[in-house]
Amino acid sequence: MIYSLFNKFQGAWLGSVMATARFKADSQPNPWEQIAIIGTQSLVQQGYLDLKHWQTQITATNPDLLKLLGTATASEAVWATLPVSLFYHEQYTNTKLLSAINLWLAPEESPHLGLAMGEAIALLLDQDFHINFPQDFNRRSQPDNLAARPLPAAFQQLLSRTFPISPSFWENLPCLASAIKVINSQIPASQAPLAITCYCILSTPEDFTLSIDRAAATPQPEIAIALTGFLSGAYNTLRGIPLSWQTQVNSGINSGIDYYQLVDRLFATWSGVYHSSQGNFPYPQDISPDNSPKTIPETQQWQIAKSPAKPLIKIPSKFLSKKRNKG
Repeated sequence: MIYSLFNKFQGAWLGSVMATARFKADSQPNPWEQIAIIGTQSLVQQGYLDLKHWQTQITATNPDLLKLLGTATASEAVWATLPVSLFYHEQYTNTKLLSAINLWLAPEESPHLGLAMGEAIALLLDQDFHINFPQDFNRRSQPDNLAARPLPAAFQQLLSRTFPISPSFWENLPCLASAIKVINSQIPASQAPLAITCYCILSTPEDFTLSIDRAAATPQPEIAIALTGFLSGAYNTLRGIPLSWQTQVNSGINSGIDYYQLVDRLFATWSGVYHSSQGNFPYPQDISPDNSPKTIPETQQWQIAKSPAKPLIKIPSKFLSKKRNKG
């Protein structure tokens, strides 16, 4: 089924938040998650990436986070800049994403992985990627079925040039334990969560829950869960995330933040129909495109789905009978 870009925005941002909250042991948010949330708020308020405003907002919220400037691993920098990758998904190669990555990245780390993840996000948001993605790709290869499963060419090229792993690894995905061994033996620890994230979503692209469960069973689960939730959510949209997960998104960590409203405003800002100076969306709340459970309950969605469509006009039966006789 084809979903709108708005559904994908919701799935990406909320998928990361929901997955992280579900597997978090305490109520304190990860510092890189906090940075990403404040970055999202800054994008909404400014309407574009403003690094100084981002840092000013961090100072007002949690000044200790500024100590992380220039200290992030490649994986942490990707987590911190997820909203920037989403906001600039049409221009993932421009200097906006690069400047955001370099703001947090440690000097010894390379920004190319961050840009590659920006490209991956752009591919997952692209409707053509969904159309070309093999329907049976989520079936893991068995010993009696060694035929390579094709990937969309753009994604195959992206993985091949990003990670120093044989292309056959991505074509014939092994079991999770074997994948972790291969990745840990060929990729630095600071970059491993990114490769594991790609594995988790490619091994079960249409199963959000299983992708997250696999990420939770890896050596660096917190980062892998957040990134996998983002990518899998972008592919499956909010509708592919279990309802039980969605109802918990505003409880637990950062309960004072309305995550649904935040991603709604991020999308509206990206599309050019929302300005923070107005204080509200330009459309009434009751016709908001937000299709989260709090807007349309699941039972109501089912009632709407099963209701028969009514004709626009009523055609007299005598005309229908005449037409049958002529046939």
